[in-house]
Amino acid sequence: MNEREIEDTVGKEIFHHTPYSIKYIYTGTVNVNLDIAEDLWRAADQYLLDHLKSICEYAILLLL
Repeated sequence: MNEREIEDTVGKEIFHHTPYSIKYIYTGTVNVNLDIAEDLWRAADQYLLDHLKSICEYAILLLL
């Protein structure tokens, strides 16, 4: 995988979960399900949204 493909993959992953991140940033709340929890956690980690990371971690623990 070359550098461009890696950027495209990461960018698409983050872009797919942007509405959830934006909702969290503006409202401080977000509904997280297992389908999005891991990828949303990665986006929260990239954008330094520690509380959102915690929400994702909690959702993952509850759903396992």
